[in-house]
Amino acid sequence: MVVQISILDSSEFDGTTWYSIRVIEDLREWLCKKRYSQFLELDALLASVPLQRLPLPPKGTVGIRKMLNLGNFNEERQRGLASYLTYLAGQIQSLAQVPALSAFLAPSPLGQPVAAQPGVVQPVMAQPVPGTAVTAQAQQAFQASAPVATPVATPVAVPVTPVVTGVAVASPYATPATAQPYPQQAYPVQANAVPASGGASGGGFGAGLLGAGAVAGVLAGVAGAAMMHGSGHSSHHDYCYKCEGRGFRHNSTMNHDERPDKRCFFCEDCDACRGRGMGRASPRHHHGHHHHHGHGGGFIGFGGRQECFKCEGKGFFHDSSMNHDAGPNSRCFFCKDCSGCKGRGHIEAATPWSKHGQMCTHCHGHGFVHESSMNHDKARDEKCFFCKDCRKCHGKGHL
Repeated sequence: MVVQISILDSSEFDGTTWYSIRVIEDLREWLCKKRYSQFLELDALLASVPLQRLPLPPKGTVGIRKMLNLGNFNEERQRGLASYLTYLAGQIQSLAQVPALSAFLAPSPLGQPVAAQPGVVQPVMAQPVPGTAVTAQAQQAFQASAPVATPVATPVAVPVTPVVTGVAVASPYATPATAQPYPQQAYPVQANAVPASGGASGGGFGAGLLGAGAVAGVLAGVAGAAMMHGSGHSSHHDYCYKCEGRGFRHNSTMNHDERPDKRCFFCEDCDACRGRGMGRASPRHHHGHHHHHGHGGGFIGFGGRQECFKCEGKGFFHDSSMNHDAGPNSRCFFCKDCSGCKGRGHIEAATPWSKHGQMCTHCHGHGFVHESSMNHDKARDEKCFFCKDCRKCHGKGHL
């Protein structure tokens, strides 16, 4: 048999069943995905072709048998479709004989057939997509947002045995350590007012020290804010937490059959950064000093953006008591957009003069608490049937 057609498996996406079809013709092999409605269209086109066809599996009524899988409806349909394709493949020597079948089995737009060696099954290669260039630009923008001069070690000649003339070995002790400023939150100190001509020298002296300390604290805070504010102006772009700078997200329940940093057929542009891989500072924060450029040059304490505590930057959260049947970073059928960050993966950073943006200590950032006497039969960071939304943060995971 020159042409071989088989169905590997099926998967659900947005209420539609997709069938993964493997096609082998001569020394070529590729995969494609089709729906049941496309099989019906193919059968109508083959009605005018002199080929014998098996009857297609029946279509369910209003989708109840498919949804509940009554009488193994889904398995029987997959077996019927596989027999339909196998019977057609047994009557032809090449797909070029039947243009309708050839068009139906064409590889996916992002994939291309690969020549295989005899006896060895070759994987399907995917073409590069524009998301790779966007990722590189996002990484360059993120690295350029906080430039740090790298100290160059002075080469020092170290004699070894046998002594080799003219070879210098850099000593690790010759590299100077660059002192980095450690930001501290400056809190204002309230001083009690005292009479200027007070007779008690002790009270006046204490008030003078207290006032000097408050002024010094305020000046230090203003100087630190000015320093970090200036560095924040170097770039108005920052790293997108939701897509981790890639510019795309795999929000589908279909399997991601590529590397984590490579886009597959079902991946989509990240809606948080619009496919750029980097966020953009909010326009209403542009002229303020208290909320300005979080990840792009500021730090927690002077606003900006930070990773969402509830979804850990993923943009979605498994808020259902049903089992999460996907990877920790993959969205399953029951996952929903995170209510803490509205699906963006990031929230506004906390400031020293406001509790907004701080992690909720009542639920530890999860957005839910287990206050029932029933056992918690899920993982610590997963919501069970008896868990309730945190009443302190209203289920957001942050104040």
